[in-house]
Amino acid sequence: MIDKNEWLIVGLITSCHGLNGQVKVKPLSDFEERFLKPGMRWVQKDNEFPSKIELKSGFKLPGKETFIIKFQEINTRNHAEQLKQYKILVKT
Repeated sequence: MIDKNEWLIVGLITSCHGLNGQVKVKPLSDFEERFLKPGMRWVQKDNEFPSKIELKSGFKLPGKETFIIKFQEINTRNHAEQLKQYKILVKT
């Protein structure tokens, strides 16, 4: 069982963006650096155990509350499509 006090949901992957593995993220956090600054994050589908993934880059769409982010090793649209509806987590 996952200790919910250990994780904070910071975003939701809503769809893929483009052909190179980028995804659109709806932020659930006021800290934009969670989607902009490279480093380790975790993704989780439903109630599965979170998986480690590396954020490579990200930017905010001008005038919108949406981020476009790129994860390490996600290089195709098909691979990005598999992340749809995953939650992005950080450790507390």
